[in-house]
Amino acid sequence: MEDLLERFRALPSPEHRSLTLKQIISSLTRPELHLVVEAIAQRFDPLAILPIELVRHIWSHLPLSAAWTLQLVCRRWRRVLGSEQTLKASIARWDTIHHPSDSAVPDPASHPLETRVRHLQAVRLGRPSQVAFYPDVGVELPKTTQRACGLKTVALKREFMAYVSKDEAGRPGVVLRNLITGRVRHFNGAARERMLGIALTSKLLAFVSFGAALYVQPLEQLDADAQCLRLPSSNLSALAADGETVAILYATEGSSSFTVVIHDGRSGRLRQLSHARQSVGGDSGASLLTARNLIVDESRDLIHVFSCGAERVGNTFKGLHVGHLTISGRDLQDGLPQQETASVHSLVPFRTGLPGMAWALDILPTGVKDRFHVRPIVVSDGGTLSSPFEDLRGEYVFFDASRAGFCKQLLWSRNDHAEPENDGPLPTLLESPILVWKDVIYCRTDHHFSLAIRTLSATIGYDPSSHAVLDLTDARQ
Repeated sequence: MEDLLERFRALPSPEHRSLTLKQIISSLTRPELHLVVEAIAQRFDPLAILPIELVRHIWSHLPLSAAWTLQLVCRRWRRVLGSEQTLKASIARWDTIHHPSDSAVPDPASHPLETRVRHLQAVRLGRPSQVAFYPDVGVELPKTTQRACGLKTVALKREFMAYVSKDEAGRPGVVLRNLITGRVRHFNGAARERMLGIALTSKLLAFVSFGAALYVQPLEQLDADAQCLRLPSSNLSALAADGETVAILYATEGSSSFTVVIHDGRSGRLRQLSHARQSVGGDSGASLLTARNLIVDESRDLIHVFSCGAERVGNTFKGLHVGHLTISGRDLQDGLPQQETASVHSLVPFRTGLPGMAWALDILPTGVKDRFHVRPIVVSDGGTLSSPFEDLRGEYVFFDASRAGFCKQLLWSRNDHAEPENDGPLPTLLESPILVWKDVIYCRTDHHFSLAIRTLSATIGYDPSSHAVLDLTDARQ
């Protein structure tokens, strides 16, 4: 062996060395070629000098998405990152940052590793494994004014899907469907009035009618009638819920304050709280932000209120301010909430020549515990919705409920794309998402009038032009 190496080192020129290597490689068998490839990969792998046990321990702390992405580096990395030990550690980390109550699977940890990996790969790739068809679903799509007010007509939580159904008489009710058992429950208002929006948690279904009525239906008592409570007005701005708590926001640009009506499912009572609007700027040039959306955090007894307001110089749009206000329900004094934290995040879009349009905020769960995507949208006079910040800059703003603060992430650079012609939008990584959660991605494609929901092992899609065909992967798998 030493003689062979010495003769190879003694070759007079690089051309002779290359020719000799090619002749040696052409005479190797397939197993020998695999050994050569692995040796080359190990030669240029900086981690090869570390013990494999230490490498596996370090990589066990990687997020699941990173563990999949890094498998593309080389065969050795793919073998280590795809090992049972590393995958188990990555899935365990996934479970720690995702709330178990939001999975349709009763006990994900009891499933085999291969099944869990396949399910999580479906999440990453957006591919269902099985499909079941429900042709009897008709969904009332939210009007532009409802979307601008943070109201939704479709909700998905664990194994339950709720939606405002279409009705030929123009008075749609609410349908609650168990996607595992197939049981369907219909709800109507006391006067069979139309519904504005719905909210669904793991414990209750809440829906508000145009008749200024709030209906609350516990999921454990589906055979009983829904509780009906009268609201101050049907001109609400947002509806949100968590656990057994429902919150309704009333806010107008002409008022100096906003009002939050809270329903506590444990006591069955309504509480009404008022708070001054957030402001931006100094005392002389301060401008008020308008409250647009809510997040209810029942475990911390907090209500997160999100506001926004445009910054203009004359008729020129310069940017948007997004405000956050945390209200604690523990320190109520004479009906006035105790403000805990307040912050403002400023955004400047790539295209500054936007006309004076109405602004709204989508608050989207991301699937990570306490982390939400704050998505400003603009509502034009024609009723269309767009998000110029994401479409034109790729900037995504997130809210961390544990820290009660904003953070910004640039998912792609404007330099990665060609300059838009005629102010046309650039491609985005997310196509008009409405709801994102651990097992759920719900998106709307305005051009094709189609909606879809992707779950951990499911895809639900319906087309309003064809009276909504629903397909769902079996969530019992």
